[in-house]
Amino acid sequence: MIKINIILTVTILLSVISGTLSHSTGSTVCSVDQKTLENVPSKPMGTLNSSLGFDISKDLKYEAGGDSLDIKIEGTEDFNGFLIWALDSDNKNQGTFELPSSNYKFITTCDNVVTHSNPGQKGTSVTVKWSPPKEDAGDITIKVAIVVTFEGFQLLDTTIKSSSSSSPSSSTGSSKPTKSKSTINTNKSITGNISSSIAPTLTSNNSNSSPTTTTSSTQSTSANDNSQLSASPLLLLLILTILIFINF
Repeated sequence: MIKINIILTVTILLSVISGTLSHSTGSTVCSVDQKTLENVPSKPMGTLNSSLGFDISKDLKYEAGGDSLDIKIEGTEDFNGFLIWALDSDNKNQGTFELPSSNYKFITTCDNVVTHSNPGQKGTSVTVKWSPPKEDAGDITIKVAIVVTFEGFQLLDTTIKSSSSSSPSSSTGSSKPTKSKSTINTNKSITGNISSSIAPTLTSNNSNSSPTTTTSSTQSTSANDNSQLSASPLLLLLILTILIFINF
């Protein structure tokens, strides 16, 4: 009876160890989903557990052949297992990852997929650099599976938008041309300048013409007076001559 118990205990321990280390040096598949992880023998991955609190970078945008982007995964638990891959809308792997440390490796049978390289704890966060493809591939989805041994796993994803897919918004409806304030002010200024230029001229002309007219009138009156004065002696002389002639 004792032997049977010992054998059973050893068998269970070996089973646990085998299950725990079944992927101790990383995943052997290029992608996973909830069903795949939950069906691993001995359940070393646990079950889907969103309470682990892991999150992934959001609102990312790439430009074909442009700079690499930091994909940060952060939570509240020390994780053990890790898998990250990038897919386009046709489920083709896109871009290139960089290994963040010796705790990670590429899966040689996959196209640019990164997994953990040992069973140890990796901390509560990791940042993986991803370089975009040389040609635009549309929006890219980064997918992550992160495992806390026997406590559960989380599946995360984030969309990296292509800069070419963001077209500038166009306004609708007809627009009426409007005069800017500066144009209106300029027009007012020009009008004011013209008015100020004309007004003095008119005033000057009016003021000049008035004295001229007065002078002419005065000169004319003076000439008439002079002619009258010049004619008076002649008239007297003529009258005297007539009187003398009559007397004789």
